[in-house]
Amino acid sequence: MDAVVPPTGDVFRVGDVLDRTYEIRGLLGEGGMGQVYDAFDLRLQRSVAIKVAWPTVDVASIRKEAQALAAIRHPSVIMVFACGEHEGHEYVVMERVHGVNLETHIRRRMSAGKPFPMTEALEILAQIADGLAIVHRAGIAHRDVKPDNVMLAPGGRTVLMDFGVFVPEFDAAAHVTASGSPAYMAPETIAGNVGSGGGFLVDVYAFGVLAFELLTGALPFPGATAREVLMSHLSAEVPRVRERRADLSAGLDELVTQLMAKDPFERPQGMDEVSHRLRRLRASESGDSGPVSARAPTPSGRVSTGRITIEEIPVSTDQSTTTQTRRKG
Repeated sequence: MDAVVPPTGDVFRVGDVLDRTYEIRGLLGEGGMGQVYDAFDLRLQRSVAIKVAWPTVDVASIRKEAQALAAIRHPSVIMVFACGEHEGHEYVVMERVHGVNLETHIRRRMSAGKPFPMTEALEILAQIADGLAIVHRAGIAHRDVKPDNVMLAPGGRTVLMDFGVFVPEFDAAAHVTASGSPAYMAPETIAGNVGSGGGFLVDVYAFGVLAFELLTGALPFPGATAREVLMSHLSAEVPRVRERRADLSAGLDELVTQLMAKDPFERPQGMDEVSHRLRRLRASESGDSGPVSARAPTPSGRVSTGRITIEEIPVSTDQSTTTQTRRKG
């Protein structure tokens, strides 16, 4: 398992002005691919976010991310405004989404003993599903769907973030190196057997893990090491959400179980279908008998997981970290 280790020190400094337009005002966060800064657009007088890759990361990744997202306009997907270069570092200018990430919100809720009510959870999940559906229609597989990459913004808006390890769907089968976070990795990603058209179904699986965590406050496959977690994704039985929360509906329990099916072909075959089912469940839960518009499923293909041996290498026990795994042999 190869983890992208960020270098010490920030890429930009507070007070830097990029392209005589974007003033850096603080660091919002960082990860394996790079850093995100709070910035201010001096020309348009608005807050923005600036994303820049670590010097050790191929700059093509951040450029591809910007180009892919620039064409997408949807409330549940982060917007990209521009890209540029400062002192040899390429950066992307994105909308500044104020709020709290879903991971933090889940932890707060569970610490307070107040899990998400079913109707609220269904609304959040439906918005994430809508965002993924539009991304998939654009031919992109996100590959790192997890609560830490979802923001809950004011007004009830839910925003899918961080497309740093996405791949075009047509190229998903060519990537033998599997990127993502171990706690949310699909079995076929771990095994390196993502077939043609299977990239979308990797996101479907990760969305299922996210849904399980949102509803129960726990991961379906916890473990002390990344290897233990990955092996559970490959072979352990999928737990049922109703075993953790008896107040959840049988329909929601069945959907989450299907989302995490080991065989990708047994999962819902597109996020449009998932969104439609979530909204039907929400309407049923709230007593709203109004019509729910049908959506066409996103095309996808059948793939197999096969067998895999994962090297026993000491890794961090923080399974939220985005890492990369490679097949042995």
